[in-house]
Amino acid sequence: IKFRFEGLVTKKSGEGIYVESFDEDTQQSYGVYVYGGYASLAPKFLVPGYKLQITGTADNNENFGFQVSGLSFSLINPTADGTKVLEKDLEVVPTLITADKLLGDPTIEFTYVRLENIKVNSAYTTSSDTSSDGAMTLYCTSADGTSVTVRTVKLTLDGETVTSDYFIGKTM
Repeated sequence: IKFRFEGLVTKKSGEGIYVESFDEDTQQSYGVYVYGGYASLAPKFLVPGYKLQITGTADNNENFGFQVSGLSFSLINPTADGTKVLEKDLEVVPTLITADKLLGDPTIEFTYVRLENIKVNSAYTTSSDTSSDGAMTLYCTSADGTSVTVRTVKLTLDGETVTSDYFIGKTM
């Protein structure tokens, strides 16, 4: 199904972006992953802080889950219904959530969230020949004692790879 919607780019990830829109009726943000593809012009749109009009195809498949792909856009001959930048340099602010909301509310999937006061008890670092190499799974406890697992991508700080030692035993 091809459709058009507006959303704020919250994060670049691989060849795509996470985009979310705020719904005034529910007072909640809803997000989706948008695959930009390998087209050379797509990166011009895939910038955190850009508000976009996105025209693409919705798909829910076994390999990638729900995502939008097949973007329609042209910098040379733009059309009214194509993907385009509506605003630039907007502030991207995460929604503050609780551990209970993280664990029990599937509507926050693909949204940019912040969980505070979690203690990292232990961690597992992925070692592989894939893009997951260096990614970590952090096993945490929230302030109210709820167990929370957080998965990261490979993290760097000042050009150096961040290891689990950076997190273990700390409350963040």
